[in-house]
Amino acid sequence: MTVQRWSEPAPAGTRHGHGGESALDPVASFRAELADDMESLQQAPGLPAEVPGMTTPDLASLLGDQLDLALLCTSLGMRQPEVMKLLRGKVPLTLEQINTVARVTGLAAEKIVQTVRPLPFGLVVAAEHPRWRHVWHERARRRHISEAEARLSGSYGAFALAARETSGKERNWHERLRRFLSDEELDPGGA
Repeated sequence: MTVQRWSEPAPAGTRHGHGGESALDPVASFRAELADDMESLQQAPGLPAEVPGMTTPDLASLLGDQLDLALLCTSLGMRQPEVMKLLRGKVPLTLEQINTVARVTGLAAEKIVQTVRPLPFGLVVAAEHPRWRHVWHERARRRHISEAEARLSGSYGAFALAARETSGKERNWHERLRRFLSDEELDPGGA
C-alpha cells in the first residue's frame, strides 16, 4: 500500500490522514474491516418508508376480482379478520405469507411485495434509532423471529396505535413505540 498525497489542503483545524505503509499494517486491516462493515450496513434491509406524493395499492386492490377470501384464509392458516388486515395493508406480510399468496394467486411475489404499506418517515427514523436496538433484539428473542421481523412488526404495531388516535398534531413516534411495546409486554397474546 502506498501513502496517498492530497492535492487539496485540509479544512482549518484538521489534517489529512495517511494510508498504511503495507497490507500487513494494522491500520490497513482496520480500514478493510470498516469498509466491509459499511458495505454490509448499506445492504441491510430497512423499514419501508413513505415517499411524499406516492400511493401504495393494497393487496385487495391488486387481487381485484381474483380475490378468493376463503382460499386465502385456508392457505395462510389465518382467520378472516387477520387476512382482511393483510389485504388492506394494516399489517405487513411476512416473506412466507408473500410466497403463499403468490403461489395461490399466481401473481409474482415482486408485485405482492409492492403492496406493503410504507410507514411514515418519522416512525422509520424513530424505530431505526440505536436506542431501540436492544428492544428489537429482545423482542426477536422472545418471539423466535429475526431482529428485522421484530422491528418491522413492532413498527407496524406502533403505526396502528397512532392511526387509532384522532389528534391532528405531530406524532411522537418514540412515545408510540414505547406505548405499543409496553402494552405488548402486558398482553403478549394481543399484539
